[in-house]
Amino acid sequence: MTTPLVLDTHALIWYLGASSRLSAVAQSAIQSAIQNRMPVYVSAVSMVKIAYLSEKKTFIG
Repeated sequence: MTTPLVLDTHALIWYLGASSRLSAVAQSAIQSAIQNRMPVYVSAVSMVKIAYLSEKKTFIG
């Protein structure tokens, strides 16, 4: 069994936005987890930060 992933705010945004700022290792780990139907966790704090930054229209990607 592999270790589940926990993404921080930037990793989540960069992955979803296909940003070149996300390292190849991180990209591969996320894609592998998804393909193998493993959980990828995102903290509630990250979701609050994303909502806050969206409301302020602050770009972090």
